[in-house]
Amino acid sequence: IPRLYKLPIAISSLFGKKLHRNGKVEAMQKDNVSAIKKWYDETRRFLPDGTILMQSSTSHCLPYPAYLYGKGTWAAIDMLFFMPDIPITYNGELNGEVYKVGQVQTVFQHEQTDLS
Repeated sequence: IPRLYKLPIAISSLFGKKLHRNGKVEAMQKDNVSAIKKWYDETRRFLPDGTILMQSSTSHCLPYPAYLYGKGTWAAIDMLFFMPDIPITYNGELNGEVYKVGQVQTVFQHEQTDLS
């Protein structure tokens, strides 16, 4: 089963962020949703019918979705889970942890408050 990492790059373009394979993030003009359709078609172009793919929400060298998409994080993750492929998330991602790739990699943990 092939595992692909290009979905986060396509989704990031919708939020005006150019995501490089090494984890570097640059500002860009926001793309429209046709970027997802293009990514989907390109992914399946040379695959036989019925191929099952594993789609990652991120990779070991990319920032977590909470950093990339901000308020759009859950919509991006929902898209991952509703696609015909097998979704993959990383440890801590569903708890809201993010990290920023830069000169120093740092893990930030969001403070969880009890609202009861």
